[in-house]
Amino acid sequence: MELILVEENKDNIMRSVLQTFFSITETNELIDTLNLDLADESELYTINFGNEIIGFIILSPIAEINNPLINLISIEDIYIKINHQNNMIAKMIALEIKKLSIKYDVDQIELIISQTNKWLSNSLSDVGFICSEIKLEKFLPKSNNLNDVLELIKDCTPLNRIVQVMMEKEDEYATDFISTSNEIQPLIKLGWVPIMILVTYEPEKENIDETIEKSNQLLNWDDYSLVYYG
Repeated sequence: MELILVEENKDNIMRSVLQTFFSITETNELIDTLNLDLADESELYTINFGNEIIGFIILSPIAEINNPLINLISIEDIYIKINHQNNMIAKMIALEIKKLSIKYDVDQIELIISQTNKWLSNSLSDVGFICSEIKLEKFLPKSNNLNDVLELIKDCTPLNRIVQVMMEKEDEYATDFISTSNEIQPLIKLGWVPIMILVTYEPEKENIDETIEKSNQLLNWDDYSLVYYG
């Protein structure tokens, strides 16, 4: 297993991986989005297993917001061909990602795992990555069900949660941190419509899967991601 920095033919490399589980249209749209990331200081690495490219990651060097003296690299995009998604591959990928901290001489690696690649989670934990945050997303098809969703959030997530609501008005967007819907009633009266709830909280020790499963039994989340540090 080896991670190799890519300088050319990035679209073709990404396409060869993404088309194993996305349609042609979805693949092209996703490549356009990923290229926006690569237009900054981000870098594309292939995940090579023998002579075959089985996946890729996009790596972004960033500074810690709370402490600019701490440098880290963030990996938010990681895609593996569907026929290579197994425990053996996961363990090798986790080890190779861990080595990047030495190569880049950074204090930490931040790795964001989505529902589609959660199969990597156990292997990340095995090599010393710690899940520090769970992020949940819920779309609100009706603005009048905001109270119901907030009540369910209280029932199905730990107390150390941060709740953020995204609102829309005439193609403009705004966000606010809330604990009750009363806090944004003035904005709602002005025509702002709540469209999404974002919840972030620290997981209970060693109970990540259990916590998410319990949460999904009460409120079926549209998406979630796990933020690991190592």
